[in-house]
Amino acid sequence: MTNPLTQNNRRRGNALVELAVTVPFLFLLTMGAADFGRLFYHALTVTHAAGVASEFAAYDNLHAVDYSGTQAVALADAFEVKGATATATHVCVCTAGGTPGSCDLDACGGLPPRVYVKVTVEDDFKTMGSYPSIPDSTLIGRDAWRRVQ
Repeated sequence: MTNPLTQNNRRRGNALVELAVTVPFLFLLTMGAADFGRLFYHALTVTHAAGVASEFAAYDNLHAVDYSGTQAVALADAFEVKGATATATHVCVCTAGGTPGSCDLDACGGLPPRVYVKVTVEDDFKTMGSYPSIPDSTLIGRDAWRRVQ
């Protein structure tokens, strides 16, 4: 005949072993979900910062060549993402032929060139921990193009 106290102790032991097996898995799953959320948040912040800065630069021709001001707007918008970098450039395109990339009226046959601004914002995202087969660091970069008004 089996002793009921012995069976009860075995059940407690089984529950402890099950808990010891599942807790690390649940912890890893929770950390992975948190890191994925952080990655998504960083990507949205970088995208928004590039868009806001390109809108600032596309306001007029003076803002289009104000690279330091455009970079400051991008970094101010991405203030929660530490270590983000921003670069700004402008490109001129002739509609009626001519030399692309030149902003001179003579290069476009006397017609005003179309001026575009490009803002690139990048962030080096680092995970909270190391995961198998997943890199610890990922570069998130977004470009935003706008035509200058």
